[in-house]
Amino acid sequence: MKPIDKILLATDFSPSSKEAVQTAISVAQKYYSEISMIHVIPLTDSSFPLHQLKKMPEQRLNVLYETLQKKGVQVTKPIIAVGTPYYEINQVALDKDVNVIIIGSGEKKKTDVFQLGITAERLIRRSPKPVWVAKRYKEPLLEKILCPVEYSESSGRALKNAINLAQNFSAELTVLSVTKDIESLYSDIYHVLPEDQEQFEEKRQAEFDEFLNHFNFYKLDWKKLIKKGQPAREIMKICDEENFDLIVMGSVGKTGLSKVNFGSVAAKVTREVPCSFITVREE
Repeated sequence: MKPIDKILLATDFSPSSKEAVQTAISVAQKYYSEISMIHVIPLTDSSFPLHQLKKMPEQRLNVLYETLQKKGVQVTKPIIAVGTPYYEINQVALDKDVNVIIIGSGEKKKTDVFQLGITAERLIRRSPKPVWVAKRYKEPLLEKILCPVEYSESSGRALKNAINLAQNFSAELTVLSVTKDIESLYSDIYHVLPEDQEQFEEKRQAEFDEFLNHFNFYKLDWKKLIKKGQPAREIMKICDEENFDLIVMGSVGKTGLSKVNFGSVAAKVTREVPCSFITVREE
């Protein structure tokens, strides 16, 4: 897989952006990455002069630029764009061919059911680049990483990224596969016998093992885990139980025999999960 050579840090200077900044610094120091910064002024009908609107973000970006330099991070000249935030961020990510976009989760209360702001959610759905959303209230540490998989190319790319991060941050990696039980899949068609369920679970285990055989876990502290139930619900449950610092998951695909659209699973998880996460689509 590609190393993380280029990072695009998107900031709106909100409290949640502070976690994104710290995450970007931590990753850049591990990978010797170059950071580009962008702030987008939303396009409005305001008659307020644009040069006046740019003054405050220019000052704050310059302060942030100096902070990154003092941390020993290579950083390019900050960018101020005007328009729709997710679109402008994505265009710069493509133009600069970055490896990942790092962004805050948006200003939500810790008790809110949906933990994502509009810009972060739209980037996840529409950007071909991996999007790393740093959640507020979480320290930017990487000690425990969860990677849910469903054997698609998107999941394969996500797992490669998760392995790379776990190796570089000396983190513990859990690879999770979730499937529905056979009765919930086929109860309308025929009565499920115990031996049917056993054969089904054996097949799922074999598929999981075959998928994992394509990856190198050498010298990595990792484990595999199979859960039975609704994928999004089980992913959320294990997050609560084991307090992961980061989830890395593909955002497209289908979950094998369960025929559940993995994109919808990823969408639900990323809206509600309490920890930071990376979604992987095309690379």
